[in-house]
Amino acid sequence: MRLLIVVPEAKGHHLALYTRLLLQEAVARGWAVTILTSKFGSEHSAFDLIAADHQEPPRTIVMPDVRRSPNTGSTALFLSQLRLWNALRSACRENSQFSGFDLIYCVNLDYFEKALSLFGSPFGNRPFTGMLMNPKFHRAPTGLGPPSRADFVYRLMFKRLLAIRGLRRLLVIDGPFCDFCRQRRFAHADKISLVSDVGELSRLETRSSARASLGVASDAFVILVYGSLTRRKGIEQLLRALEKLGDPDVIVLVAGKPDEEVTTLLSSKHCRQMQESGQLLVRGEFHDDEAEVRVFSAATVVWLGYIGGAYGSSGVLYQAGSAGLPVISMADGLVGWSVRSHELGIALDASDATAVADALRRLRKDESLLREFGESGRRLARGHTGTAFATSICDALASCVQRNSVNDSPRDGSL
Repeated sequence: MRLLIVVPEAKGHHLALYTRLLLQEAVARGWAVTILTSKFGSEHSAFDLIAADHQEPPRTIVMPDVRRSPNTGSTALFLSQLRLWNALRSACRENSQFSGFDLIYCVNLDYFEKALSLFGSPFGNRPFTGMLMNPKFHRAPTGLGPPSRADFVYRLMFKRLLAIRGLRRLLVIDGPFCDFCRQRRFAHADKISLVSDVGELSRLETRSSARASLGVASDAFVILVYGSLTRRKGIEQLLRALEKLGDPDVIVLVAGKPDEEVTTLLSSKHCRQMQESGQLLVRGEFHDDEAEVRVFSAATVVWLGYIGGAYGSSGVLYQAGSAGLPVISMADGLVGWSVRSHELGIALDASDATAVADALRRLRKDESLLREFGESGRRLARGHTGTAFATSICDALASCVQRNSVNDSPRDGSL
C-alpha cells in the first residue's frame, strides 16, 4: 500500500506516539509511507524520534505552518480549521505525489472536522480516512458532560462528515460515542470503527534511581503532571490544592512542553517560591523515551484533573496504568468515566481545592488503596498497548484499500 499520513500538528501525542506507532507497523507490513507535516512538525524533537526508529528517514512532504488563533471562541476556532483545510487542499493540488497514494490517513481530524463537514474533502476525490479524537455532541445524552447549545448543530455536521464520498472509515477512541451513533442508527454509521486509545511506557526503572536522577527525596509523595502543558491540564488548580493540603512532603512534578500561558504561570512569584521550597519541580521540555520513563518511574500518582471542557480521552491515563500508578482525575468526560468504571483512582471536581486536598490526603495515608488502583490500571493498560493500537489502525486502513472497488456511499445531503 502507498499510504500518506497527514499530521500537521506536532504537539501532544500526534507525532511522538500516534504517528510513530503507525509508521512502525506500516513499514513492518511493507507499505510505502509518506508523512505530510508542517515545517514546525518536521523540525520538532518528536520527528527526530520517528527518524531514529528507521534506517532511513521517512519520506516527507512539508507544508507551510498554519497559524492557529490563541482565541478559544467558536468563530476563531472555525477560522483556524478553515485555514488548515485550505492549506491541505493547496498541498494536495500542488504536489504531484498525491495522485499516487492508495489512501490518505489523517492522524487527528479534530483540527479541521468542521471545515471538512461544510466543504467536503480537501483531498478531492482521493480516498481518505482518519481519527476523530474528541467528538462532543453525545456527551450530555450519555452522561459524560454538560449539554451545549451547539450540540444539535454539531450532530448535523457530523452526519455530513460521515456522508463525504471519499471518507472510507472514521476511527474513534470513544466507546460511548461509537455506541451512541449506532444506537441512533446514523446513516453511514458502518464507517465508524472503535480503536483502543494507547498509552504505554517502553520500560520502567526503579523509583529510587529515577528520583535520584531528578533530585527528589525518596520518601516524597510525587504528583506527576505530564504531556503538552496547557491551561486545561489544571496545573493552577492542583497547586492551589497543594497549598490547602499543607504537606511539605507532597510535591508536584510538571513534565512536558508548556505553552505561553503555562510558562507565565510557572514563572509567577508563587510558583518560583514553590520551586525554591522543593514542592514544585518543573521539567519544561519535550520528553523523549528515556525522560518519559524517568518521570513516570519517579511518580506516586498521576494528575488528570483537566478543566475547561476537556472531556475526551487521554493517553496519559493509559501510561499511568502501564506504570501501575493511580490517578486523580476530572469527574466528567471519558477520563472520569474510565477512572470510575475501572477503579483507576479518584475522580472529582478538579477545580475544588478542598476535594483535591482530601483525595491527596486519603491516598497519602492508604498504601493498600494506592496498590489496588495501580493494579487496576495495569490490567486496563494491557489492552491499550502500542502494538494493539497500531495493528488495529493498519487493519482498518488495509480493509479500506481492499474495498476501494466497491461503490462509495454518495454525499446525497441526507441527514
